[in-house]
Amino acid sequence: LYLAAANEERMAKAMLSRARREFLPDFSVMYDKQSASGGMSGYEAGVGVKFPLWLGRPRGMKAEAEANLAGTEAAARAMRNEVLKMTSQEFTETNTRLSLAQKYKSGIIPLADGAFALHRRRYESGQGDFVRLIESFRDLISAETDYYDQLSLYAEHWGRLEQWVGINLLEAKQ
Repeated sequence: LYLAAANEERMAKAMLSRARREFLPDFSVMYDKQSASGGMSGYEAGVGVKFPLWLGRPRGMKAEAEANLAGTEAAARAMRNEVLKMTSQEFTETNTRLSLAQKYKSGIIPLADGAFALHRRRYESGQGDFVRLIESFRDLISAETDYYDQLSLYAEHWGRLEQWVGINLLEAKQ
């Protein structure tokens, strides 16, 4: 869509340039050699200049081309802004999901695993109750599920970021 908008903008500029040339006179040059059978041969040369007498048509074409250029420039600018906005948004989402996944892996899951191990040891020694053991196990499973959800969202936003940038980000240079 971005490339199509840029092509439309270039085409509108070319149309405006062509419309401006409609005000210029047309020059023509002619050269002809004539020969009659059994007679004299002759040469003919001519130069012609045509001026536009009716200026309403070129003015209308120029005004239309200017309006078309203004519209295509606005559409191209809007498309560039949309691409920049979406690229920035997906970059932020990708980094946020990666950061959350790293927090789960480095902090939340080890804490939940430690709490589960503690409640299991207490239950096995007869000092803890079964409800706390089940709750800590549920918290551990919930933390791991949230971690994998964040990884999944990270991969999803990474793919969207690649779409908006237009290249494979793993093969891109810094």
